[in-house]
Amino acid sequence: MVEIATARVSAKRQVVIPNSLNWDIVEGDTLVFVKDNEQVIIKKASAMDKQFAQDKAFSQGIRKAYQDVDAGRVRTYASLEEFRKRLLNG
Repeated sequence: MVEIATARVSAKRQVVIPNSLNWDIVEGDTLVFVKDNEQVIIKKASAMDKQFAQDKAFSQGIRKAYQDVDAGRVRTYASLEEFRKRLLNG
């Protein structure tokens, strides 16, 4: 179920999570903030699992790949087989 609530940002850029969200967080919990364009996802760190760490590493790799493409640091291959060999052999 999707729940929506609003909160104001203080002068110190602090936000109070509304009680209406009925979220299981307590003082001292660590939260993870994921920003994607105009969207921010907040997730409890203890709820993160191995998949989250893998997703984070993958997204960082994708970001670097796009930076490499933009900077012209790319390699082309004559065939899929040539690409596979390079991929498997480093």
